[in-house]
Amino acid sequence: MMIMVGAGNDPLRTRRFTRELHGVLAGDEQLRGQGVTAELYTASPDREPGSKGTVENIVLLATAAATARPAFDALVTALQAWLQRPDRRATITMTHGDWSVTLAGEPTEQQLRAIREFRPDPNADDPDSNGARQQ
Repeated sequence: MMIMVGAGNDPLRTRRFTRELHGVLAGDEQLRGQGVTAELYTASPDREPGSKGTVENIVLLATAAATARPAFDALVTALQAWLQRPDRRATITMTHGDWSVTLAGEPTEQQLRAIREFRPDPNADDPDSNGARQQ
């Protein structure tokens, strides 16, 4: 799962927020207990020869364990708590495969519905369920 932090058009604030969120997620005992780890990934986009400055995309990558239901719920809770601080004006976009949702501050009902629809089936760990989602 990929987690991207956005802070408008301010790349320095985006970088700072991403590193701050990484520290919060990496230090979260509940996430570690669920087997979720967060790693920073920095990618420099191709730039034209002679261009000045550094432009980097910094994202967090969460392990595959983050898609298991208990771990996913713990991850969403940690992300929501981080976003709700009054001094923070940022967004978080979570992407896994073709699914993506963006959270900003207090999640809207539409965002919560998208998260509930994506949240893994609680029976996915049950070998008798064959990993099928119930509709």
